[in-house]
Amino acid sequence: MYKHIVFDVDGTLINTEYAVLKSLQETLLTLLNKKYELSELDFVLGITGEAAIKQLGISEVNNTVDLWNKNLEKYKSSVSVFEGIEELIKKLYPDYKLGIVTSKTKAEFEEEVTSFGLNKYFGVIICADDTEKHKPAPEPLLRYMELANAKKDETLYIGDSVYDMQCAKSAGVDFAFAKWGNKRQDIEAKFTLMHPVDLHSFLLTEIIELTERPQTLIDSLIEVWEKSVRETHLFLPENEIINIKQNFLPDALKNISYLIIAKNENRPVAFIGIDGKKLEMLFVSPEKRGCGIGKMLLTYGIKTYSVNELTVNEQNPQAIGFYEHLGFEVYKRSELDVQGNPYPILYMKLK
Repeated sequence: MYKHIVFDVDGTLINTEYAVLKSLQETLLTLLNKKYELSELDFVLGITGEAAIKQLGISEVNNTVDLWNKNLEKYKSSVSVFEGIEELIKKLYPDYKLGIVTSKTKAEFEEEVTSFGLNKYFGVIICADDTEKHKPAPEPLLRYMELANAKKDETLYIGDSVYDMQCAKSAGVDFAFAKWGNKRQDIEAKFTLMHPVDLHSFLLTEIIELTERPQTLIDSLIEVWEKSVRETHLFLPENEIINIKQNFLPDALKNISYLIIAKNENRPVAFIGIDGKKLEMLFVSPEKRGCGIGKMLLTYGIKTYSVNELTVNEQNPQAIGFYEHLGFEVYKRSELDVQGNPYPILYMKLK
């Protein structure tokens, strides 16, 4: 269970992308007489200004950073707190210890962030001045944990760049990808957050292994199944969906050896079913797809029940990609499903 929620700043708490890139573009035009496209410069997001200038091959690092900061002043009006951040922080503040790990220097942080009034919510704040090595190295997060007396398994780091992810991974800390601050990439993470308030929702998600299966709960899971199938199994005709829902699914949910649900805000939003070491079912409500709940459930199954095998409809490419991403590979194909219907099935095993 997490006790410490630690945030990156740029691209996570505040939207500085345009200001940072535009001011750097102007700086390089002045110094090198070369106009870079903004997309050519987005690699600088998430690392220190000094590291960014070095990666550009410029020897006069300090002077370039000074000019960059001077140009940044022109674009300050474009900087803002991301929508939903303040709401999220206020929800988290009573129950979690909040911190910051940023590539900004203390002076930059003071000048560019404190005016938004968020500082009062954060305990330990780690800036670039506080460590010799910076992201993607683990030192900034390790320093946070040292000062905050935080354990690795109690700490979650939220950021928007691959450097943030690498820092968290190297420090042995779970990472949540702030997709709202980086729509250009998909970055490996325990949670992918489309909007800030999604984090609070995830933290409220419980993984529950069902020992009792009352009909009211079965009905809720059937509803999750139907919503999911209508979103992902577009190849199934209406009569087939109704047939499975009425004649197969209720008994399957009642009799599967292990039935594990993800419950969010007191309602089921996803579930898996396991027999032996085989994943027999995994369905996620459409509004929760792509956020990490399916991964959370499957990881639970792999760790708890050594799940290493599953089947998936060939006509459901998103599911195939999901399982491949988690380490499964196809070893066999069948033209028909288990009921003899013409829906090809792929058999997958964990590598």
